[in-house]
Amino acid sequence: MKRFPIIGSIILTLSLICLAIPALPVEMQKTNWTVDDVLLHLKERQRTLATFIAEFKQIQQNSLFDQPQVSEGTLFFDHN
Repeated sequence: MKRFPIIGSIILTLSLICLAIPALPVEMQKTNWTVDDVLLHLKERQRTLATFIAEFKQIQQNSLFDQPQVSEGTLFFDHN
């Protein structure tokens, strides 16, 4: 159960990166992003974020069940 915040954070971060990078001016688009570059850019882009949609999937391994438990959903944020 402790995995969900980590997996959710990773998925959310990757979704924001995919959202933010294409919006960069051509002169700022680069292929050698450092973690600090990405975090700084995301922080700047979040100030103007109006709508965000992300799909997520959570897989939990639990000794009580034979099969992994799978949860899926959609996160929707609308600031307007």
